[in-house]
Amino acid sequence: MIRTIYHIIENVLLFLILFFTLALGGAKLIGHISPFMVLSGSMEPQLATGSLCFVNERDREAKAGDIIAFSKGSTKIVHRVLKAEHGAYTTKGDNNPHADRAPVSQKEVMGKVVFSIPKAGYAAAFLQTKKGMLLTSAALAAFFVMGRLLPERKKRGGGYEAG
Repeated sequence: MIRTIYHIIENVLLFLILFFTLALGGAKLIGHISPFMVLSGSMEPQLATGSLCFVNERDREAKAGDIIAFSKGSTKIVHRVLKAEHGAYTTKGDNNPHADRAPVSQKEVMGKVVFSIPKAGYAAAFLQTKKGMLLTSAALAAFFVMGRLLPERKKRGGGYEAG
């Protein structure tokens, strides 16, 4: 019974590690999708602060209502398109009272947001820190060592079984 619970937890942990590995580094390999963490409440309630949103970098043509990621200098922003005309976009955060002052040029558009996972950005950001990597590595190592130390049960007809 203990081994069964251990294996369930082990599979969940492996899935989460794979998911965050793909989200943080490998997602670009799957159709030019890039992850971005939502840093402010400007797009709430649609995109909560701390959400991890995924942007399709191949899809840069937007229309009114689309949510796009764009850069202004070194700042990356995720806002909704209010108006698209002459290769420029008027954008606004859903939670902001007014549209953004400067229009967004086609060159500044990084792509359209295709989906998001609420609050997952916090975990992704933590995993990218030295402390996050160290704690995660130590926890995984301890967990896998514990799994190898769990006792095995004897089967009724002789031999051993895990579980």
